Amino acid sequence: MLSYLQRNSFTEIGKLYQFSKIRDLDEYRNRVPLVKWDDIEMLIEKSARGVEKVLTSDKILFFHPTGGSTGGSKLIPFTKRLAKEFSRVVTVWLLDVAVSYPGTFCGKTIFPITPFSDPNISQFGKVKVRFLRDSEYIPIYLKKILSLSILPVKLDTNIARVEQLLEKDLSSMWLWHPTLFFALLENLFSADFSDRPVLQKKVRDLRNAFYKGDLSIFWPNLRFISCWGDGSAREASRKLKKLFKNSHLQPKGLMATEGVVSFPFSKAKGPIVAFFAHFIEFIDNNDNSYTLWEVQKGKKYKVALTTGGGLYRYMLGDWVEITDFWHKVPVIRFLARDNVVDLVGEKLEYSFVRNVIQRIKPKNVEIAFIRPSKSKIPKYKLYLYPSVCVDIDKLAAKLDEELKNNFSYKAAREIGQLAPPEVVFISKKEYLQIGLYGKYEYLYPT
Repeated sequence: MLSYLQRNSFTEIGKLYQFSKIRDLDEYRNRVPLVKWDDIEMLIEKSARGVEKVLTSDKILFFHPTGGSTGGSKLIPFTKRLAKEFSRVVTVWLLDVAVSYPGTFCGKTIFPITPFSDPNISQFGKVKVRFLRDSEYIPIYLKKILSLSILPVKLDTNIARVEQLLEKDLSSMWLWHPTLFFALLENLFSADFSDRPVLQKKVRDLRNAFYKGDLSIFWPNLRFISCWGDGSAREASRKLKKLFKNSHLQPKGLMATEGVVSFPFSKAKGPIVAFFAHFIEFIDNNDNSYTLWEVQKGKKYKVALTTGGGLYRYMLGDWVEITDFWHKVPVIRFLARDNVVDLVGEKLEYSFVRNVIQRIKPKNVEIAFIRPSKSKIPKYKLYLYPSVCVDIDKLAAKLDEELKNNFSYKAAREIGQLAPPEVVFISKKEYLQIGLYGKYEYLYPT
């Protein structure tokens, strides 16, 4: 913690909170407030315009977009120091996987390139905005040690990429949300490969294995799958595990764009806190701060990070539970995100959605609220009461465009993880059955 403060004491934020005068944790807690992205948005935008030494004395390499703000999307500064912090965790994690699950890296490895991680570069002010490939978190030396053969599979029908994906020597698959895999299959099954009979037969064999409920028939050497397994991903991860009966599915730890909170470790009963990455605080309902050696088993906390990317006491908005300890290191389980709707990783912030509803809500509509729909492909439904004369298809399209101001929602829509939203008028009886009783304009999905 102190090293962050000493290094950045001459930055704008360092002068504001007098980093140079902080000597211990209590002073840090007293001088530096807990913040959310909206609290430091102006400082981040100032950095993006090219002003140096605002949040960090390190050079900001680029800004990584992510969802979860009142404006829809937010930019997270990425520095070389932050990259090293990520790499330390990924190195320990992958070496543990290599030792604990033999055969994981014997064949090809899938790291899908999605709009969440496609390295398209744009300019915001004087600093680049780009998406980091998932495989870029892996240090080059580790790729050589493990002899990683990475397939950067994209959700398209590029012949070369599809042929690589359908090879039998696939040994591991690294996803974020497990619905990404189902979107990949849907993309393959709906494609026309009639001009390539060999490839068409492979896709047909894959479809047959899928319908039999056992994809290990098609990919017999696939030993390891990594994906989210808690929160909104729990049901989809269970479905994925059933499809790969001979593979080990390991739920990911809590890894955000801003930093790493936990990572899976085979000797522990779940993901352990990444204590060697950043300075991590656990915050209770009363905003009391606890270090990893002060937390208690069974208690629930929010997470705050101080990182090499220029974030100080930054609230991720994630709730976790301390489930156990491994050699005094907390084992944690992700519970939910605070004030965020998250079906497949889109992270729609409540106030953002509420503002969207206010902008598109037709006149004379008394009640308008959004809830997730449990359909084959997840989607959101906008419920309206009472019924008014309006084109609901156009209204649904307008809702979709507004929600796409959150870049993660837009990405999920583009690759088919989320279906288009739907607008539904409900009666007074249906409205009461849902349980709103006229109190809320927006129902927080649970």
